[in-house]
Formats: sequence, structure tokens, C-alpha cells
Amino acid sequence: MYITVCFGDNNILQLELSVNSNIEELFNVLSLEASTPEDKLEVWFEGTLLQKEDKRTIQEVGMKENDFLFVKVRQEPSGYPEAGPFNWSVASQSQGRSTTGVNPSGASSQVSWKNNNLYDTQVQKALEEYIRQKNIAENLEAALEYNPEAFGSVVMLYISAKVNNVEVTAFVDSGAQHTIISKQCAERCRIMHLIDSRFGGIAKGVGTARFLGRIHISMFSIGEQYFPVSFLVIEDLSFDMLFGLDMLRRHRAVIDLEQNCLKMGEAVAYFLAEKDIPEAFRLNRDIGVERGESSRDLRRQPHVGSRRLWDDANNTISQPFSEDAIQRLISLGFGRDEILTALVACDGNEEQAANLLAAHKYGF
Repeated sequence: MYITVCFGDNNILQLELSVNSNIEELFNVLSLEASTPEDKLEVWFEGTLLQKEDKRTIQEVGMKENDFLFVKVRQEPSGYPEAGPFNWSVASQSQGRSTTGVNPSGASSQVSWKNNNLYDTQVQKALEEYIRQKNIAENLEAALEYNPEAFGSVVMLYISAKVNNVEVTAFVDSGAQHTIISKQCAERCRIMHLIDSRFGGIAKGVGTARFLGRIHISMFSIGEQYFPVSFLVIEDLSFDMLFGLDMLRRHRAVIDLEQNCLKMGEAVAYFLAEKDIPEAFRLNRDIGVERGESSRDLRRQPHVGSRRLWDDANNTISQPFSEDAIQRLISLGFGRDEILTALVACDGNEEQAANLLAAHKYGF
């Protein structure tokens, strides 16, 4: 769980602790953050002064997600500065305990703290990992506040066009080398008889697919403007066509994201809103093309994308996962059952599970 801590100097930070961490471990973490020995800290929670000898867990004390702690450093009777010199031994000991609370599954929880030597390699690695995790948490918090759009889905660029005067939905992809059309779309557009099978080969992207050959020229139209284009014909493609870099460069096309349109000469095609894109088109990935291989050598390669991971994870869930991790994923808008499925697929890794859930739900 996350706890917000306010120090007497108005320095505010957020700590991530396990619900099973006890008060003594909490004092250790606060001591490290304040660079102050534990016996000089006063930790207040809901008007109650906590004692570092308390063996109860923070959950038993009554702390919940995003609760608030106030920490005061006791004044030195002799008038010396509050914090005093940094005690590296205390920092090492507290790091050993707090690292286990922050990330119980991390490698640093395996470290032995019998030798509290700052220059010990394991101690340095654990401190480095603690700092890294803290920076990641702060970076995520900043992104959620200042760049929340980064966590949404991106609508891919589709336009309405015509091939041989037949309506198609074209995926505009400047990252694809070639312009591609599906076999089904080519049949619908009545241009299958133009395929030159000498240009057949293997398309590799997410898995593999065989392309039947090339249509050297056909008419592609946007509004009243017509453009000559060539296509590679893919046998197994779930969308109509992909308008690749070869034809974008050939016709000096401009992808204008400010005006949300594709410009080719005097023709302008506005990108489709998400509601206007066929559902089957939304989860496709870029496809690269590799030529020069015989279709007889075609072998399906394992699909390592989100679909395969998702399908493989649909089994009986018997492995327990942290309830805190599950609740954090639920707060992102996913259901409990799909979260458990994703955690199984990712061997319990919360970050990978979040990426998998987002890819499965939003198609990116």
C-alpha cells in the first residue's frame, strides 16, 4: 500500500509498504528517508504517537491506502542540528528491512544484512534498487498527474477510399515498407486476375503469412482523385488494405495530424473516428515483408504477441497473488478475473500484466 508522509520541514513523500510490514520496519524506512536515527523520530498517525518497539503490522494499527503520517524530528538538548551525521549502519539495516517491504519478490530481499558495510556489493545493489523503485514510483505519479493521456489507447489511422471503384477501409502506416491488400479485398475489388505470382514470398510480422504475389498497378481513389498504386496480396490478412511507405512517398502524401487527415495532391481524406473503424481492424499489428523464400518453406512461427499470452493464460488459477497488486490493477479499469489471468501469464509481474491487459483491451 502507499502511505503519504509529511516531515516537520514540510517535505512530503509517498512510501510503498507491504501490509505485513510492522511498525519497527516503518521506523527503519523513515529513518533512512530523514537521515536521522530512529530514536529521534516522532511518528504520528491519526493523533496517536507510534512507538518503534510496537510489533503490530501497519494494517493492524489501522493504516489504509493513502493514509497520512506526520514525522517530527526531536530537538537535540545541546542545540546541535536535528538530523546529525548520517548513520550508514542504520541506513543499511533499514534498507534491508524496507526493501523486503517494498518488493517482497525482489532479489534484494535475499540479501544478508549481518555485515552492515556500506561498501559491500550487495548492500550497494540493494540501495540502488530501492532508489530505482522510488524514482519509478515518482515518475508514474508525475505521469498520472501531468500526462494522463499516455495511459489511454491510440486510435490508428484509417481512411475511407476506393480500389477499382470499390469502397475499402485503408490502414495508413508510414512504418510499413510496402502497400498490402488482403486476398478477400482483392477478390471483392475484382483485381485477383492481375496477381503476378512470381513475386510471391513470406510476410513476417506477428507470426508469418504467405503473400500470393504482386498486382503491379491498380487505381486507388480518394474522393474524385485517382492514383496508380501497386499491391502485395496477402493470403491471411484481417483488414482490407495497408497503405504503406512506398505509395506514400510515391504520391508525396502528407499525414497531417493537426488537421487529422491524409493529403495526397489536392485530395484530402480525413482519418476515421474510432467508432467508424470496423472492430476486426483494431487489433492488427504492423507487417514487414521478406521476399525471396519459397512458399513451400512456409512455417508458422510461434505468436509471441499479447493474443498468444492471453490464450495460454486461460487455465485454472491456483497461484496466489498480492491483493494490493490486484487492487491497483482494478483501479486501472480491469476486471478481477482478467487480472488474475494476466498475472498467471506474466508469472506474477504486475507491470507486465498491466501492459498485457492494456494491449488486450485497447489494441496497442
